[in-house]
Order: sequence, then C-alpha cells, then structure tokens
Amino acid sequence: MFLAAAGTVIGGPVGDRVGHKAVIWVSILGVVPFTLLMPYVKLFWSSLLNQ
Repeated sequence: MFLAAAGTVIGGPVGDRVGHKAVIWVSILGVVPFTLLMPYVKLFWSSLLNQ
C-alpha cells in the first residue's frame, strides 16, 4: 500500500510536468515484462512478481 501511495504522490506532479498520457503509458508498459514472466516462474517468484 505504501508504494501505491508513493506512486500517487509522485505521479501527480510528474503527470503535470510531462503529460498525463505519458505517465499512463509508462505505467502500462512498465508492468509488461512482469506480466509476461508470470506463467514461467515458480510459486515463490510469482508471489514476488505480484507485489
């Protein structure tokens, strides 16, 4: 929950400076590698990737 709150606090000013669409695209594309790895990792690593 702390990281979600930190992302909200940091993402607001960054979105104002560089644009809201850019922040949204970075947040979407930033999770793609972890999403693609999920089917190939063991249970322990999948719990870490979900965090």
